[in-house]
Amino acid sequence: MNQESKGFPEQERIIEEILKDVEVETGVNRLDFISNSGKRIYLEARKKAAKRLIVEAHMSDEGIAKVLGVSRSTANTYRNSLGFHRRY
Repeated sequence: MNQESKGFPEQERIIEEILKDVEVETGVNRLDFISNSGKRIYLEARKKAAKRLIVEAHMSDEGIAKVLGVSRSTANTYRNSLGFHRRY
């Protein structure tokens, strides 16, 4: 097993932990905040999750989009609104 393939279970654990924490902190069910609903409370939960996914899991816009069930451009909008900018 190469080094790269060993990292995936750890990242999955981090993602799961982040999603559980956001669910507890916001009181919003995960299935609701990972939906593409425009309700403000869901948006705030997704932004909170996006921030932690960026900082703790070092995720790209594409990864955030997959986890949160949003488009890549929406994930990038969350990143920019949180003060993070993509590195080129």
